Amino acid sequence: MAAQLAEGIRKTYQRCLFYDVYLVAGKNRFPAHQAVLAASSPLLREQVCAMHRAPQTTEGSVAAAEEQAPAKPVEESSHPELHLPSTCTQQAVGALLDAVYGLGGGYSCSCETTNVEVLRLAQLYGLPSLRTAAEAWLQQDVKVENAIARLATCREFGLDTTAEAIMATITADSQLLVKVLQDPEAMKHPLILQSLLLSMANQGSAREAAAGGKRPHEEVELAATQEEVVSKPAAEVPEEASQPAAQTAAEVEEEQPLLKVAQDAKRRRTIATPARVGVRK
Repeated sequence: MAAQLAEGIRKTYQRCLFYDVYLVAGKNRFPAHQAVLAASSPLLREQVCAMHRAPQTTEGSVAAAEEQAPAKPVEESSHPELHLPSTCTQQAVGALLDAVYGLGGGYSCSCETTNVEVLRLAQLYGLPSLRTAAEAWLQQDVKVENAIARLATCREFGLDTTAEAIMATITADSQLLVKVLQDPEAMKHPLILQSLLLSMANQGSAREAAAGGKRPHEEVELAATQEEVVSKPAAEVPEEASQPAAQTAAEVEEEQPLLKVAQDAKRRRTIATPARVGVRK
């Protein structure tokens, strides 16, 4: 019975039948049902109730308003409006309504900005299913152009697990990692840059342990050594520290570009920010 009722509500929404409220975002208006909105979110329920508690217009003010403004069609003027943040895009509000009415078909988003708006709506109205869909979208098709922006979005909304997944994707591809570290946007986010460098160091430690059979405490020591090497100018880096003995010639050649990028990034960040920001683990 419950499934049949839910399916009936979805069909009513899709056919735009019996709606009694408009969601308004900027110049866009979206028909919806007050009962469904109120049932889906505590904040939406509060806003619907507040809409009903609003003082009604008197007959005199109605007559005066009608004289000054052109008449609207009955179907547009007879329903109240519930206003969303004006920055919401049409696609973001559509995703919100799809989540509220439980529509399937998968989450789709055209750009980073819209996905951020969806995350804001999910956080504002307490919609975990919408938040989960937007988080999953962040992990898809990670590339140089969007890597730093997505990591910044994860920091803004506290999506630590998603951030770790994105970093794992970046550090798994050495060429992608080099390009991301060279991206000017990385210099605007020192904590993200440090996290990437630390992830790179830990990845190198894991390769050392696999190749040389090092014990866990030795892995920690190697990670600390690599972090110290990154923080020093190139002229002060001992040859044996920058090229561990356990590495093969191929591994050393592969890590040289990463080490150079890390040194350059560290040097530029030190000049821009006198106080050293702690590494977020």
